[in-house]
Amino acid sequence: WVINHPEVKMICRYEGEEPVRQLYRALKDGTPLENIDGIWYKDAEGKVHKNKPCKLVDINAVSPDFSCYGDKRISKRWARSMGGRHFDVSIAMETYRGCPYNCTYCNSPTTRDVGKVLDLGNYMRRKSIDTIERELVDLIETWGLQFVTMVDDSFLARPAKEIFAFAEMWSKYKIPFWMNTRIENCKPEYLAAMKEAGMYRFNMGLESGNEKYRREM
Repeated sequence: WVINHPEVKMICRYEGEEPVRQLYRALKDGTPLENIDGIWYKDAEGKVHKNKPCKLVDINAVSPDFSCYGDKRISKRWARSMGGRHFDVSIAMETYRGCPYNCTYCNSPTTRDVGKVLDLGNYMRRKSIDTIERELVDLIETWGLQFVTMVDDSFLARPAKEIFAFAEMWSKYKIPFWMNTRIENCKPEYLAAMKEAGMYRFNMGLESGNEKYRREM
């Protein structure tokens, strides 16, 4: 176990947004760690304390703070070359946490099950279009955003109404973006809307967890 390593004093289990916030305040104020959900920690004698899990976060209420990288990282920007073009400021965005599919070689099904078994909430969550637009505008105005990498497991695994609402919103800014998706979600009307909105490139995997199928098919 990671917590048993002599150099490890504390670990966060499952999601970290809220535990990190609470931990920062506790360390700053010198208050006990026993009430911080979502962490395991060692006391002065090396005994491991296992706090209860933390409820899953509302991803519409949290956004990454890239200023934490410091002046050196910011001054060098987030340069990226892709598809024969160079982008000085490329930043990752999350619009979807989790995945609805049950691929046996992926962690997402197990993560969904853990959330249910421990009563932490539904691991599959999507940000609203308003939240995505607010984050996009902030990245454009603060960092001069030129390119977005969508880190969602499967970007098009969402209702059609939401796909077209995203495309309509993103079309106002035309920031090039890259995404992951699955073949069965690549309906022509979806891809046309994404292209019109500014999609620069997308990946889809031809994958199977069945070795016999991979070898013979």
